[in-house]
Amino acid sequence: MNKKLAYSYVKIKMILENFLTTCYIRVQLNEKQKCFEQILELYDLTIQKYPSENEFLHMKATVLLNFNKLDESLELCDQIISQSPQQLNGYILKSKVLIQCGKLDEVIELWRQCVQQFCEVPEVYRFLSLLQQNLFSYSIREKKILRGASYSVQQGYIKVS
Repeated sequence: MNKKLAYSYVKIKMILENFLTTCYIRVQLNEKQKCFEQILELYDLTIQKYPSENEFLHMKATVLLNFNKLDESLELCDQIISQSPQQLNGYILKSKVLIQCGKLDEVIELWRQCVQQFCEVPEVYRFLSLLQQNLFSYSIREKKILRGASYSVQQGYIKVS
């Protein structure tokens, strides 16, 4: 084989490999999208059948968060909290969505309200501790959450033993 033919062969082979890789990725993405849509349909049917069960709203909001549908997930979190303000899992999920959205001031305010409401619930303190550990390496702006938790301790909303 001469040099030009060998070069063309290698180039065509690379183009075909890239094309096949792109096609494979598209098929995977299409399959994931179809699966995502089917999951949401199942959750919608389940929520219609059991409208008072927040667990299904919570699972749907989690799926939406995992697929980066943050606005829809946030709406469901608000619905969960409004239906069952005494359940901590709605606040935890909403704070995860807000962190993903970059709305750190809203996370601080959410946890101030939550601490006022659940000042005797140990899970709140455990979650705030985990939140603090996870945010340790974040930028200065993101460390506002830590200051919010410290503020809550200083104001007496959280009692440290």
